[in-house]
Amino acid sequence: MNPDEAALLRAQLHVRGGKRRISQKKLSAGIAALHDAFIFAMQRFFLSPDYEELLNLRDNEIDFDDDYNLFIILNNRTSSIKQLRKRILNIYHR
Repeated sequence: MNPDEAALLRAQLHVRGGKRRISQKKLSAGIAALHDAFIFAMQRFFLSPDYEELLNLRDNEIDFDDDYNLFIILNNRTSSIKQLRKRILNIYHR
C-alpha cells in the first residue's frame, strides 16, 4: 500500500468511527475522529502523484505536521481544487 492509499484508508476509517461515536452521543470523540479524517484527506491530496501537478507544489513547501499550513496551501489554490474536484467526480462516475 502506498502512502496516498494509506492516508485515504485512514480518512475513511476515521469518518466511520466519527459517525459511530457521534451516534453514541460521544460528541468530543466523534468530532476528534472527524477532524483526523479531514487531516488525512488533506494529506492524501498532497501525497497522490495525480494531484501533484494540479497543486503545483515545491517539495520544501509541504510540512505534514502542520495541519494549518496544509489547509492554507489548499485554500490558496482554489482553481486547482476546482479542477481536482472535477477530476475526482469523473473518477467516481466512470
